[in-house]
Amino acid sequence: MVAIRVGAETLVRTYVRGNCLPSEAQANLTAAGLKQYWRVNDQGMPVGKPFQRRRDIELYEKTIPDRNYEIIARPRGKRS
Repeated sequence: MVAIRVGAETLVRTYVRGNCLPSEAQANLTAAGLKQYWRVNDQGMPVGKPFQRRRDIELYEKTIPDRNYEIIARPRGKRS
């Protein structure tokens, strides 16, 4: 997958930990799925297969020339 260029803006691929997904998406995941990282679409819903670890995402992204991605591992607004 390559980032899509819209005008001068490049869209970022986003990976989210299962427990940070919207509640409607979490309802369909198992306990193991909540601990995995999912690529999400524009609506924040998971697409494709999950990644077990952040390192797996980083290794996958090395195969993509633009490396335009972000990883969200904590629910937004909740910092410890």
